[in-house]
Amino acid sequence: MNKGDFINRMLCLVAILGSLNTNAANKEIMLQKIKNLDFDTVLPKTGSCYYDSQKNNTIRNTKDSTCSSYSGSNGKFKLTAEPFQIVEIEFKSKKSPDGQVIFQPEGVAKIELDEFAIYTNTPTKLKLGPSGVIDIVMGGKLIFINELSHGLNYSLDYDINYKYSHN
Repeated sequence: MNKGDFINRMLCLVAILGSLNTNAANKEIMLQKIKNLDFDTVLPKTGSCYYDSQKNNTIRNTKDSTCSSYSGSNGKFKLTAEPFQIVEIEFKSKKSPDGQVIFQPEGVAKIELDEFAIYTNTPTKLKLGPSGVIDIVMGGKLIFINELSHGLNYSLDYDINYKYSHN
């Protein structure tokens, strides 16, 4: 074998080994919505309504509460990614298109047997377990800037940002 053949074989070997050593975090993160968050019926007045994702009910203990009942249901999501990697999750606060309603999502991320709080506009870094799954339960706070029109349905808008973190 001459020197040129040897160098070519070594370069091929390095290229093959390099392609096998890809970063595990290149696997696409998948977020699946299992169930929508539902505040049930709210009173058409200025104020706020808080849905506690841990207790799975609305809180009506303040004078400005617009929650009309303790029913409703939390939102549920499943995030799947490469096991043992670190992901960053952030719930983003949003205003309704007319600017009358603000939603501040918050919730709990469940990884294996551990639970971690996720707050509005606060990136949270989480290390995945062997399953590569994070179960997310969403609640949060609705803030009504002005009195709402009685009898209309309003929908929530929110963003859940997620990505691999290299820290």
